[in-house]
Formats: sequence, structure tokens, C-alpha cells
Amino acid sequence: VPYEDLLGPDSWCNAEQSKWQCPCRIDGVLGQYCNIPTEMYCVNQCSGHGFCDTGFCKCYDGWYGHDCSRKRKGLSLEPGDEVEKRPWTN
Repeated sequence: VPYEDLLGPDSWCNAEQSKWQCPCRIDGVLGQYCNIPTEMYCVNQCSGHGFCDTGFCKCYDGWYGHDCSRKRKGLSLEPGDEVEKRPWTN
């Protein structure tokens, strides 16, 4: 970003309406000046196995996938995931 766009007389830091807009990179806010609160959301709310960070799931240990719904191989099953109760998984 050129110096004039950030700190010059018509810049993002000094002008009411600047020519250049800094992209807002803070989770939960939007707008030209990062001043509009908004609720960020993730796919399937990370399936309860992770947390939402800027619209992307950060999965807890042992979980993976875009919505943290996949369990890593070798870990014990969750209650209700037993093979006897889900014959289609055999």
C-alpha cells in the first residue's frame, strides 16, 4: 500500500471518505472502518468439535474436516456411534 494512501492528506487515516479502504481483518466486525458488529458463522457450527474463527472452523484435537465432523482414526467412538446401532457402516 502506498504511503499516501495510508497517511497522506486524503488517506484512510486522515480523510472522512478516503480513496483507499483497508480490508477489515478482525473477527466479528465489518465495514470500511471495522465499526459494524456482525455475527460470524461457520458451517454446521463446527459440529460442536471446534470453534469458529473468522468464518472457518478450528477443530479440537482428534477432529478434522471443514465442519470438524470427521473423527481421526483410532479414537474411541462417541456414544450412539456404535456399529450395532448403524448397520449401514459395516
